Amino acid sequence: MSEPTSQLPEPSFVLETTTTTQPSVLTQKDLSPQEVERICKAFIRLITSGEEQHGNSTENANLPTHERGVRDGHWRLFDADLGKSGTLRIDQRTGLQELVALIQADSIKAVLVYRVSRLFRDETGVQYNTFANICKEHNCILVTADGMFFNFNNPMHLKMFRYLAEQAAEYLPQQMKMLYEARVRKARRGLFVGFGPKPFGYIVDYDPHSPMYKKYVVYTPHATIVLYIFERFYALEGDFTALCKELEEIPALFPDFAEWVDIRNLPKKSRKKVPGGYHISDTGLELLLTNPTYLGWWIVQGDIISRENEQPI
Repeated sequence: MSEPTSQLPEPSFVLETTTTTQPSVLTQKDLSPQEVERICKAFIRLITSGEEQHGNSTENANLPTHERGVRDGHWRLFDADLGKSGTLRIDQRTGLQELVALIQADSIKAVLVYRVSRLFRDETGVQYNTFANICKEHNCILVTADGMFFNFNNPMHLKMFRYLAEQAAEYLPQQMKMLYEARVRKARRGLFVGFGPKPFGYIVDYDPHSPMYKKYVVYTPHATIVLYIFERFYALEGDFTALCKELEEIPALFPDFAEWVDIRNLPKKSRKKVPGGYHISDTGLELLLTNPTYLGWWIVQGDIISRENEQPI
């Protein structure tokens, strides 16, 4: 998009708000002609896919020009940081780094974002305070799409900006904690939530109409091998080394999964893939022999939730 020219038509720059507790409403009369001429340079940080999963998507980042408070052709979009996290430092984000440099060069006197959270999710507070100080020193204002206007030379505006930036930084850890706690509650009901890889011999039932939905069910082609391993370990009188050597001679200890198995049950990196199936490492074998899941137990965070959650092998 083109840079602002020296001769610009008189813009209509009015952001409406009805919340009296917000910082001041910005109108055209608040700006000098020079500031009006340079007002339309905007920085928008599109959120990452991880944030989209929490329901924030792009939060209308592609707002129409008139909703951004600028006229078509008189603003500049900084979008080099697409998909980059707001937790990164200013010098780690190309678009934000360029924006700050232009503010320091007095080439930009107003920045428009959808929300303060689109700029920063900085838990340290260093980055958004650095940005605020630079804007303060160079008389650059910050405007949000909902009509909030931050003049960093105004102590109340600065305080409000810091508060919103702090809230933005706390959002992701809070959301992650809430989601983790929800997964723990689900796991305590005996349901698989992805806490660790699935044991050999079991797959998760993903049929929502099944009474075992989201629980382990025996996968016979692999369960047979698991039972064989336990029998050989017993026959070898607990000689773990001998068992390892014996199993190493088998090219593919566990065969490939049948085509009917839900793709979500297929291992990605947790199992050693070999032609025709899977093998097991010495560490994996040790974990298999000591896994209480094969007794039908369901353990969450060290607590035995059930001793008959799934069929024993």
